[in-house]
Amino acid sequence: MMRATRRSYYDHLPESQHQPGDIWSGLPTQGLLPGTVATGIVISPACDLQNRKAETVTYLPIISATTFLTGRLFRRDLAIEAKSKLKTLEDRLPQPRDTTWSDDTLRQVRRDVEALGTDLPKAKRRTATSLMHLLFIIEAIDTGSTVEFEDIKSAFTPRAWEGVCERLVANGRAEMHFLPRDGMDPEWSAVPQHSVVLFRYPITLPIECLDCALDMSVRDWEQCVGSLRKKYTCAGLLSDQRPMKRARLQGPYTSDLLTRYVSLYVRLGSPDFSQGIRRRYAGEIGECEL
Repeated sequence: MMRATRRSYYDHLPESQHQPGDIWSGLPTQGLLPGTVATGIVISPACDLQNRKAETVTYLPIISATTFLTGRLFRRDLAIEAKSKLKTLEDRLPQPRDTTWSDDTLRQVRRDVEALGTDLPKAKRRTATSLMHLLFIIEAIDTGSTVEFEDIKSAFTPRAWEGVCERLVANGRAEMHFLPRDGMDPEWSAVPQHSVVLFRYPITLPIECLDCALDMSVRDWEQCVGSLRKKYTCAGLLSDQRPMKRARLQGPYTSDLLTRYVSLYVRLGSPDFSQGIRRRYAGEIGECEL
């Protein structure tokens, strides 16, 4: 079976006609994600786009794998890892029933671990230190503080971290889809870093806004946005940056992404990365020694 490579993933000279799989930069996040704009991939049906059966286009945000691993979307994984360490640390400690690990739960766990003191076997002292580090990271995420990549990485054992990164590349998470970096010059790149498409954050925009962004005769983007705002209030979200179509995800990969988005149980599938490429990409994400 043919193996996937990053070169087989993208068409960097897509036609101007709208198609599912189009990758745009400068699309509004509608306040759902950090920043006002992000890269996004179009998922609207081709017939709707080509025959103008709909006035809007729907897209899914794309964020770098590093952004995912250091942000609130990775919080649940951190809480699961913390719960595992808590169970390993001391069986007699109460296990939180709160799967979301609220502020109250975090404070209670911290008190329980501190109550154990330092009179612990060496292995459990390491676990306690690691657990406290995880609690600090979760609290930082909850308060909107910046979390460093190395802090996240150090919260896992090397094997566990390798597994986290490989799971991303292998599309082991139902709520997102992996896209490899395209290797293009940063000025023209659609996917400059290994990234993930966020299935739980669909966003809609009037298709006329993207038509205007594609129209090279439109020189004054600010004036164009002003005209669009008379019909669409949301057009004001485009004032900071003119959207740009940068690439298109190739056919089989678009089909796979759409199938996974529509259903978590039925997949058409697409060519897979070889084990070597998957491990290399995972290593580049996590700086793992693979």
